[in-house]
Amino acid sequence: MKSFVEVNIKVITYIAGFAEAATILTTWFLCSYIEGQCPKLPHLPTISDTWVPAPGNYLSRWVTAAVCIVMGVAQWVIYAINTGKTGYAPHITDNFLAVGISVVGFLSIVCLSWVAAICDNTNADSCRGDGTIHSIIAVSFFIGYNVMMAVSSFSKPEALSTHHHLCTLLSILSKARFFVPGTFFKKIANWTGLDDQTPLAIVEWSDVLLIIVWTVGYLRLRAPFAKCAMASLETTPTSGKETKLLATASSTSSTISNDATTIAFFSLRFLSTIVVTWFFTCLFVCLGFMVQQGRIPPGHVPYISDMWVYPPGDWISRNMVVGGAFCGIVVQILMYFANQSSSGPAVANGAQQTILAVVALLGLSVVGVVNEDENDMIHSTAAAVWFVGYDAYMVWTATARIRASAWQLPALALVLGSLASKARFCGDRMSLGGDSNVPEILEWLDAFCIVGYFIYDAWYHRDVAETIGVLVYQPSSGVSRSARAKKEGRAKYAIDYC
Repeated sequence: MKSFVEVNIKVITYIAGFAEAATILTTWFLCSYIEGQCPKLPHLPTISDTWVPAPGNYLSRWVTAAVCIVMGVAQWVIYAINTGKTGYAPHITDNFLAVGISVVGFLSIVCLSWVAAICDNTNADSCRGDGTIHSIIAVSFFIGYNVMMAVSSFSKPEALSTHHHLCTLLSILSKARFFVPGTFFKKIANWTGLDDQTPLAIVEWSDVLLIIVWTVGYLRLRAPFAKCAMASLETTPTSGKETKLLATASSTSSTISNDATTIAFFSLRFLSTIVVTWFFTCLFVCLGFMVQQGRIPPGHVPYISDMWVYPPGDWISRNMVVGGAFCGIVVQILMYFANQSSSGPAVANGAQQTILAVVALLGLSVVGVVNEDENDMIHSTAAAVWFVGYDAYMVWTATARIRASAWQLPALALVLGSLASKARFCGDRMSLGGDSNVPEILEWLDAFCIVGYFIYDAWYHRDVAETIGVLVYQPSSGVSRSARAKKEGRAKYAIDYC
């Protein structure tokens, strides 16, 4: 196996935990001291209240979506810890229970990804969420993740330090806020002289901090050497493209020992399938809801952005568009590694193309979190970055493949179709405005051409689509050190080598 780029999994979780904590503090500051819609110190709002006004709502949707992807992958590592794949004795000997707990943890993270998308205010134009649904999925996250924490921690209590058990116990105790009557917190508020929400907010903020500390600490202590890499599993080439890929890997990457333990592998094909599935699901489910709600005038075709203004279309776009864009970025980087030769100019050209595609997809992620009714300037700018940027990527890569005699007619047709669809930006000059529906149809054509080219791009790398991807693994050297630590009875021995 070859690794193109890799990072220790605990570093990724550090970054994710810090990013979420920094986002909560930032949205609180914006809501309380800039927007003036939340109480100032010594009063404290709930986290959900700080995610309603702009621009904190945009930031919470974007960052939480990225953090949830990292936390979702972390559940595979927690499963590996619990089943003894990281060099320590297993925490859970019943594999069925270990799988079940990991599924509960993963589904809890899925719930968290929707918490920011469906914010806690039905009427505010900056939110248009649903307080009941928001509360249900938030409670589901907190309780589900606590179940995973408790079973993982107390199945082998001697393996963890006191602060892990303390984090788990305090987090469980904080769930009392879901069961005690509201008058209890009101009495505390009256007794302390603080706002009604402040006692509840203190418990909620503390619970989130405990969850972050537990997750980061659990991976740091029990999987200190686990890594996440963009890698190729193939060691013996079976095709010309795999030969070129391995030649590149040999000159620009490191070798992963065959004794390494694979924790999870997400192939280029799997990730690109996820992106395409989210694309079509988001578009057609949002369209279906818009039709069902009667928001499309007879004889009219809606712009895609029009479907993402009102519930539940806005909730879906905040979740699926952002998640799909981030997965798309990973796919683009994987295709960069899959498409390189050992020659310098080709590598430099590929890097520039990849950067262009990544910037375009970042624009798409912003389109998903900021709809046209919330802030048309941000939404339109991000949409322009997405459409123009990815079109430029399509033209650039298609031109390079034509020069290399490696192009196909469908790909060229998709590029030309996407370019032709830009005529909608000249509607007044070409008489495309009014009630003709032509600009709207051209926008849909553009979107389908882009996703069609994305599918073609994945197909173009079909020879390595199953063998190149994101690999989460435990290095063999880390296993031996962890085993040594376990043998000597010093769990922290492994930490000294981090």
